[in-house]
Amino acid sequence: MLRCKMLMQLAKTHYLTWCRKLILSKAFSISAPCCVRMNEINIQMLSESLYNQIFKTLPAQSNKSLSRKNGNEFETLKARMQKIEKHLVEHNLWGRDPVLISDVDLELPKLLGNNLDEHMQEIAAMQISDYVRLAELLISTTLPNKPLEWRFEKGWTKYLPDGSAVPVEFPEEDVLVFDVEVLMNEGHYPTLATTVSDKYWYSWCSDYLIADKFCWTQDIHLSDLIPMEGVSSRTKEGELQKRLVIGHNVGFDRSFLKEQYYTRRTNMRFLDTMSLHIAVCGLTSFQRILYQASKTHSNRKEVREYTEKQFQFNHTPGEDWKEVSGMNNLSDVYQLHTGREPISKEERKVFIEGTMKDVREQFQQLMNYCSGDVEATLETFRSLWPEFNDRFPHPVTLAGMLELGMGYLPINRNWERYIEQANATYEDLQRESKLLLMGLANDACQLLESTEYKNDPWLWDLDWTVKPVKLKKITKKKTKDKPALEEETAEDRVKRVLESQERIPKNMGHKPGYPDWYRELCPKENSEEWKRGPSLISSQVRVAPKLLRLTWDGFPVHYSEKYGWGYLVPGRTDNLLSPELQENLDNEKQQRFPTEALYKLMGVPLEKDEYGGMTARQYEDFVNSKINSDGMDPDESSRHWKATGMKVKPQLKFTKKEQELDHIGDGPYTDEDIPGCWFFKIPHKDGKGKRVGNPLAKNYVNMIENGTLRAMSGDMANLVLRNSNACSYWKMNKKRIESQMTVWFKKKELSKQVLRSMEDAEDGMFGAILPRIISAGTVTRRAVEPTWLTASNAYEDRVGSELKAMIQAPPGYHFVGADVDSQELWIAAIIGDSYFAKIHGCTALGWMTLQGKKSDKTDLHSKVAETVEISRDHAKVFNYGRIYGAGQKFAEKLLLQFNHKMTEKEAKEKAAIMYKTTKGVRKKETGEWDGGSESAMFNKLESIAKSSEPKTPVLSCSISKALEPDNVNDDVCI
Repeated sequence: MLRCKMLMQLAKTHYLTWCRKLILSKAFSISAPCCVRMNEINIQMLSESLYNQIFKTLPAQSNKSLSRKNGNEFETLKARMQKIEKHLVEHNLWGRDPVLISDVDLELPKLLGNNLDEHMQEIAAMQISDYVRLAELLISTTLPNKPLEWRFEKGWTKYLPDGSAVPVEFPEEDVLVFDVEVLMNEGHYPTLATTVSDKYWYSWCSDYLIADKFCWTQDIHLSDLIPMEGVSSRTKEGELQKRLVIGHNVGFDRSFLKEQYYTRRTNMRFLDTMSLHIAVCGLTSFQRILYQASKTHSNRKEVREYTEKQFQFNHTPGEDWKEVSGMNNLSDVYQLHTGREPISKEERKVFIEGTMKDVREQFQQLMNYCSGDVEATLETFRSLWPEFNDRFPHPVTLAGMLELGMGYLPINRNWERYIEQANATYEDLQRESKLLLMGLANDACQLLESTEYKNDPWLWDLDWTVKPVKLKKITKKKTKDKPALEEETAEDRVKRVLESQERIPKNMGHKPGYPDWYRELCPKENSEEWKRGPSLISSQVRVAPKLLRLTWDGFPVHYSEKYGWGYLVPGRTDNLLSPELQENLDNEKQQRFPTEALYKLMGVPLEKDEYGGMTARQYEDFVNSKINSDGMDPDESSRHWKATGMKVKPQLKFTKKEQELDHIGDGPYTDEDIPGCWFFKIPHKDGKGKRVGNPLAKNYVNMIENGTLRAMSGDMANLVLRNSNACSYWKMNKKRIESQMTVWFKKKELSKQVLRSMEDAEDGMFGAILPRIISAGTVTRRAVEPTWLTASNAYEDRVGSELKAMIQAPPGYHFVGADVDSQELWIAAIIGDSYFAKIHGCTALGWMTLQGKKSDKTDLHSKVAETVEISRDHAKVFNYGRIYGAGQKFAEKLLLQFNHKMTEKEAKEKAAIMYKTTKGVRKKETGEWDGGSESAMFNKLESIAKSSEPKTPVLSCSISKALEPDNVNDDVCI
């Protein structure tokens, strides 16, 4: 996917002028479907005119004469056709009418080579040639001597070989190794920086550091940033000179450079040594866990499970990958690639915890620390650069990395308005939820006097212990004999009451007379957070689900100290005893649980009648068909169940007869001994055996939406759930969004194009964000950035989810977007077709990608959905996951997540069917996959992965050394 986007980006500039002329001249024609080219299996191909232009070295009909070598014989076209027909018949795709569209005949710009690959190589080589030359310059030159003393002066200082120093506007050379340090307590302002070229060292100091200025605002302007370019860096034609900046995690350093915020694009590019390291020998996320555990002797759960799997497979894990790779921080990367001692990071604490005064006092030491990072980065680059070029020879790879490092997000006043409104709405909803929960807590607390809490299936096991008011002891005084109470006059009574005030202590303690669970929700009076009532309550506290009277599929939730949150399914009889025996039990749960109240509330009969034979599964279906989705209080719910015609018995009559338990869920756990109920755990996203800490957490938002989680405390309680759902996005992303480094422009700093178009602007406030992208942040060289590259689409009921819409083009500019629909499937299909019979659409995957239609369920997603009996949206998730390497176990786990009512057996059967029809079955004789719609594609990918030097099929990129077969010893767990 990433490589395709690179190709599109690289070709965009070359085609832009041509496309504009083409549209204006309308220099194209459309042919009737009768003239279309078809391949051997009746799939429409490119028009002959386009084919001849794109594949100019091959005749248009040459694909029919292709043959494929198989062993010592050549497979004829007829034999291949029989093979293709058999395969497509097995998947019910052979003989269907083709989908025809009109041919588009247009004149393309001439290719820069003999084919598309050469064309893209030429474009990429032109883009990167100057930057490669600059990088090679640093490889071959000697680093200048570092200055003995750094100048404490504002702006840039240049250090000459004779030891003198002069102020400069910006570093003059075209290739630099750069590092910036930021004092975290001062915000996003750069504090100091150093850089080195092939000739000179440079240092930069901020105005706030030198002048001891107080920062009155957190808003950042261009004048606060580091200049790197100017008029003197322009060519004779007026264009900015092509320049290269090298750094470790250089996307962070780039965000502090002034010219990078201009709307006019510069020719400066950034090369990241962290990305080079990850591409060459990076670790997967799981390998990082194992690597750190080996260094610290950690006993993490993931490590224990890995060790158990190795023992299960009787496999000796390869350890060589730990020797050829390491973590991504500069110290470890420097040590790995240069073989030298790790660099000290002790001074870094000053920038994390210190003040500007600390930086001034330790200025020379901190400048040496910053320049030390520059030296380490340069030495690391010199070691990595030749290896990177050897393992990633195609120029498109480097060109894509350079382009990905140039992210630019324009913003305006709507950005600040968005944050203000999101915060205001979030706080309002949180405040409303708190007040509603406080009301529920107060209502529940009032049940103490009547002891009705004992009959509540949710509140019965809260700590209702009451702390009494402790009065002072009566002091003995020599007084006249007091009259007996029956002889007291009104005057005596008043006098006695007034005298008792001496017994009242000055400090009454915290909430005497209230139950302990309620007292924990109330701040103490001497606390800074003191507010009247249970103001510490929130949806995160353990008592909240009980106050809301949450149900899971209609069953009341229950918290177990051993198993976490679960729910109670009525119908268990083996632990029901007579009331007489119950009174003598030591088990407090057996003594206290209101079995009768629960059964009465839910309308479940305890003796055989017209509903007595109802199983737990049948009862669940009945509950889900009858329950009011708006929620009901207990009295209303009880009346509701009576109205359904179910006979609610006024007295429990216990029976010993076992009832059939066919409820599907994570359980039952019989040692959680709740009379008359089976305990099931609420499903965890990571599968069975995991504890659920809070059913109102973000992972259960969709369960609130689909009604699986409901509140039985009435409309107010359901409003709390809806508010929790609405706040979920902002709660998870608020900190990351607010911490974005936004730079605002003054009017004189705006480009002429923006100024000319400002009549349409609302208030003339414009700025930009530079996303701190790691251009190759994973072993697959996928770009990584925590906020923008993972931003979701907007949801109407999610506060703040409209994040992407806040990136708005400045006046005079427009966003232009391009995308290839289902490009991963296209690439996978081409790989499979080329391996199977070298004809487009010869595999079921290729045919469904080229010819499949959603309307007749012949596209891949519809086909899998129909085969496994799941929704098309769910099938789409499985299909992409499978192509990226997800196995059958993952599919089973995902099926259970999508449908918590599905049994493990059902999930296993569905996953087996899915993988048999798609990936196929591995043949014992050859070890290849066979019989699936994607078998050929997986066979080709496996042949690449198992080769001695695995390389990608198009760009010939090597995989990370940490994943090479020789280094992992075919470790199936990695």
